[in-house]
Amino acid sequence: MFGWDPEPFAAPEYLVAQHGGAGGVDSAILPSRDGQPRAVPIIRVADLDATLADVEAKGGRIVVPAFELGQLGKACYITDPAGLLLGLHYYHPAE
Repeated sequence: MFGWDPEPFAAPEYLVAQHGGAGGVDSAILPSRDGQPRAVPIIRVADLDATLADVEAKGGRIVVPAFELGQLGKACYITDPAGLLLGLHYYHPAE
């Protein structure tokens, strides 16, 4: 429908469709762990540890602690004070 060409990313069932140099948002498609349909925005941050401290200081909650993505950095999942689920991604390809 959108002309995406998703490819496996961190696991075979985790598909990513990158927007490349054009305008748009990189999109990931994967099965929900609890079977409920949802979309989870992933926000790239410059400093994951500092962002997580800020999340907690401002009433958010860490629901999946930071985990390594190999050469692609680290990621985690949080909820904002209203309960909205968000992903955070810190990209460090050279480290």
